[in-house]
Amino acid sequence: DTPATGEAVTINGTTVTLTNTATTAGTETTTVDLNTLGLKNAKAVTEVSFPDGTKLTFGKGNGTNTPTFYDKTKGVRVYLDNTLTFSASKKIAKIVFTCDKYGSTSYVGNTAATVTFSGNSAIYTNSDPSAEKGGVQLRVQTITITYAK
Repeated sequence: DTPATGEAVTINGTTVTLTNTATTAGTETTTVDLNTLGLKNAKAVTEVSFPDGTKLTFGKGNGTNTPTFYDKTKGVRVYLDNTLTFSASKKIAKIVFTCDKYGSTSYVGNTAATVTFSGNSAIYTNSDPSAEKGGVQLRVQTITITYAK
């Protein structure tokens, strides 16, 4: 199992990659496009399922606001200290978020965000110890999971 570390979270443009450094990625993947699930505009999101049955639970965590879907951004806004918990039937090697950009701002979450991989699950926290409120939203549109070999 991989301990919590910011090193496993990388941001490149509008792509956020969570990497389980204790595994080797295989070729099997599953993807969900949050804009195609019939989520209701401006409503909180608690759980979605991937095509292979993997569950993603959106949590308020220690945040003020709950993760919320918006039609305009075609995805779920994940606020400061919100969590995303992935529960799969196999070990996760990598998770890739494609995120929204508005103007010159890429909504890719906080640079201090963390991920913890444990067995067949992973927990992402949009944390920023230096921010008491606000921070950078993670406006996630699509998510692809790559399983370990």
